[in-house]
Amino acid sequence: MTTRLVLALMLLGGLALAADPTGSLSVARYSHSAVRMNDGRVLVAGGHTISGSLSSMTRSTELYDPATGVFSTTGLLNTARAEQASVLLPNGRVLVVGGISPGGVELSSAETYDPAMGVWTTTSPMTFARRAPSAVVLLDGRVLVVGANGSTVTCELFDPATNTFTQTGSMSMGRYKPALARLNDGRVLIAGGFVAQTSTYTASTELFDPATGTWSAGPNLSAGRNNATATTLADGRVLIAGGAGSTVLNRGDLYSPTSNTFSMTPPMVAGRTSHVATLLADGNVMVAGGTNASWIIDATIEVFDVTLGTWRPAGVLSSARNQHSATSLGNGKVLIAGGSPVTSSANLFDPVCASPAVFSPSSLSFGADAITATLNVSKTANCPWSVTSAPSWISVTSGSGVGNGTITFNVASNRGSTSSRSGLLRVSDASASLSQASDPCLTGVTFLSPSSASFSSVATSSSISVVPPSGCAWSVTNVPSWISIVSGAPGSGSGTVTYSVASNPGSARSATMRIGTANFTVNQSASPCLGFIAPVSLTIHSGGGASSFSVTIGAGCSWNVTGVPSWMTLTSPGSGVGNGTVSFFIAANSGVERSATMPVAGKTFTVTQLTGAGSSCNPIASLASGDGYGGALSSTDCTGGARGSGYFTDRYSFTGTPGQQVAFRLTSSAFDTYLSLRNPSGTVIASNDDGGGGTNSRIPATSGVFTLPAGSSGTYIIEVTSYSAGATGAYTLQRLQ
Repeated sequence: MTTRLVLALMLLGGLALAADPTGSLSVARYSHSAVRMNDGRVLVAGGHTISGSLSSMTRSTELYDPATGVFSTTGLLNTARAEQASVLLPNGRVLVVGGISPGGVELSSAETYDPAMGVWTTTSPMTFARRAPSAVVLLDGRVLVVGANGSTVTCELFDPATNTFTQTGSMSMGRYKPALARLNDGRVLIAGGFVAQTSTYTASTELFDPATGTWSAGPNLSAGRNNATATTLADGRVLIAGGAGSTVLNRGDLYSPTSNTFSMTPPMVAGRTSHVATLLADGNVMVAGGTNASWIIDATIEVFDVTLGTWRPAGVLSSARNQHSATSLGNGKVLIAGGSPVTSSANLFDPVCASPAVFSPSSLSFGADAITATLNVSKTANCPWSVTSAPSWISVTSGSGVGNGTITFNVASNRGSTSSRSGLLRVSDASASLSQASDPCLTGVTFLSPSSASFSSVATSSSISVVPPSGCAWSVTNVPSWISIVSGAPGSGSGTVTYSVASNPGSARSATMRIGTANFTVNQSASPCLGFIAPVSLTIHSGGGASSFSVTIGAGCSWNVTGVPSWMTLTSPGSGVGNGTVSFFIAANSGVERSATMPVAGKTFTVTQLTGAGSSCNPIASLASGDGYGGALSSTDCTGGARGSGYFTDRYSFTGTPGQQVAFRLTSSAFDTYLSLRNPSGTVIASNDDGGGGTNSRIPATSGVFTLPAGSSGTYIIEVTSYSAGATGAYTLQRLQ
């Protein structure tokens, strides 16, 4: 990889170098001055040599020779300085004025450089010390010097014939780092600047008339700013570009001397301040570097097209910089030198090579496999280009050239990934769109025929035709226990899967198997002989007794009860065909609580018998919704129920809240039943004799639900007793809700 490519990959924006490296300065510097002399060489003088230091100003000066691209040292300044102004005088000498010396001392001194002798000579001083002044040569050869770090409004003129300064008319306000340009008619435009008296960035402008030595007010800029650039165009207009006030501006203002008005250009490619601007040989204007709108030092270059009135990208510098110099050379190129962060690098900007590169094709799409690919690049003849950025999955093997060329690169494999990816391969201000598909074996479409299957409860077998994406292996996963893969899996390419489905003795069931990248769903109906029992469980009093549960099943389907415990005696047949009832008797329990679970018609019936309730009036059990309880009234039961002491009573509990809905049913073939419901305070809030049909009871009567009243949360009591005094016998209590 070339040095140019390494540098370019570090730059913002992904643009190729339109400013080619040339010879380096002998001293790294910024806030220096640079002037092209009559012999074509560029004189670079002074500047800071350490970033952020106020004691690093240098006396060194050097000359750049466009013919050789080499910098060579020349005579030393008499005073070390930075942030000075510099102009080429009509007599061929170079004048530098003001700036700051070590310690941050503002200078009033000035000196001139004699290119024939290579030495600097001190002139008479200015009338005012000026940091970062602006200077422009008037048509009569004198030099107008304005601006300073402070609040001075004074201006002065340098006369090359006498090497002296004299004051001239004052501006209406002091300006720090304004934009300054000489108009074609000889007047001078000053625009913007920081006004120390008001601590504001002004949008005002003024015009200096050399004939009268006075200033007059001009029109306002579109926004207040300093550190903008001013460039006089061939048609006499002046372009004010960028600058900063409270924000960095991305606008240009065009001044028309004819109408004495400003008009805004379209937005610049980037906002910038502390940049440079240069009039190009073709009449357009180049701006480069500076600090951008994110307050980050920038490397980009752009050009204002005077004919179109628009801005366009024009490449990048070899490194980001501001406070550098830009000097138009006689060959149409521009020398860009130094800058902050302090650097000795210099670039040559060639407008011919600033035109965009063109990709052919402009986009490419790749499959998931690794591949080597090429892109054609069209570029102006003799103009260099290089790849500045590429997606991480692209490896450029040939990425630079001159004029038209080809980029060769490797595309990494995307096998094993379920995500596609895309990115841009950039050269100059052009980019090609690259995309790569995900792994088709993971994301492509696998075609299944059929796409699903449904079966009865009877055992069976079937097959599936599988067509995966080309070249992809596949397998069958998520296979349930009731399905067996007989043959065909795993496979590669098109194939057939044969599978068997076991008979279904229970409820309907479904499973979704994964075959390649497709889902295959198998549904199987419930067994027609899957029965239902009610209730599904009973809790029996310790005294035992008779009870029953019903079996509901398809006609012609047989069933039988298994797992009957020794303490339970069936009093009806334990098997049957179609619907039926299982009756049983539970012996008294003198030991611990006991329980048994009995399979019946594909369901289970659970019976639990409690231990010793005696004659206690405490609840026998807590009933949840859906619970059933088989018990018996006996002469040893509680006689403290709501019906009075002549009635035997069993009690059950549940936890209730206001607004809750409940329902209970009490059935018995041994006595005429009676139900009572007590709230947590013990008050009977509902009772029933025959609401359950015949001699059976129900709360609420007949049907529906009973809503627990407001204000009563806690333990409710259901009392089971008889309509007639002293009645005993077996019963079944169910909580329906």
